Amino acid sequence: MHAPQDHITTEVTEAIFTAAYQSYGLQLLRTSFHVLQDEHAAQEVVQDVFTSLWQNRTTRRIEGNIEHYLVRAVRLKSFQYLRDKLSHAAHEANYAQCAMQCEAGTENTVLYRNLSECIQKAVCKMPQQCREVFTLKREAGLMNREIAAKLEVSEKTVENHITRAHKFLKSQLSSLFMVFFQIFLLSR
Repeated sequence: MHAPQDHITTEVTEAIFTAAYQSYGLQLLRTSFHVLQDEHAAQEVVQDVFTSLWQNRTTRRIEGNIEHYLVRAVRLKSFQYLRDKLSHAAHEANYAQCAMQCEAGTENTVLYRNLSECIQKAVCKMPQQCREVFTLKREAGLMNREIAAKLEVSEKTVENHITRAHKFLKSQLSSLFMVFFQIFLLSR
């Protein structure tokens, strides 16, 4: 069996490759393990470096000591493995966060729709004049002065109707708010 040569010039022969693997394999495994702290991953990295060396044996030109070349290749491959692993973990974390936000968004949308329906039903139960003032104020966005002019009533009457509408909604929806509040607390 041949000892590994200090220089590989053009082609790595099977004998040189075998000698390099036998001479440096364990050292390269320790080097990779030192970086990765994972024996399986370290074995994979060393195997990948030797596989690449063998597959590119006719085209790769290595100047200098083959041991130094292999140690550098293993260290670079180990750091690349860590970078890829961290990148993958970051993508998984982003995906999980997006999924949670999407789920929370869906829940919030459903809760908002339910609340809107309940408010709409409560508004329909209001006395006609009170409901009209409330609708002009909240949905049309009119000012009290504009509502008074449109309905031909005083601003004070508009204010009274709005106060009555708020009290009515509060009484109609108080139990519903407690349910939504409890759901909100449980979802946290």
